[in-house]
Amino acid sequence: MEGVDDPQRRTVRAAASALADIGDKRAINPIRAIAETHPNPRLRESAEKCLEKLEKAQEETNTE
Repeated sequence: MEGVDDPQRRTVRAAASALADIGDKRAINPIRAIAETHPNPRLRESAEKCLEKLEKAQEETNTE
């Protein structure tokens, strides 16, 4: 997924945040991988927050 695999941390953080904001469920697996494996702890934490937001949006969509 474009942006999420960029070598620049700022780009990854921005891409993950934007995908979470629009609720793009295709981003769940790439963002989960960042949250679980990225060497930068701040980026992992940011990815975890984006993942939570995506999962919440997906749950809301499933209940409608």
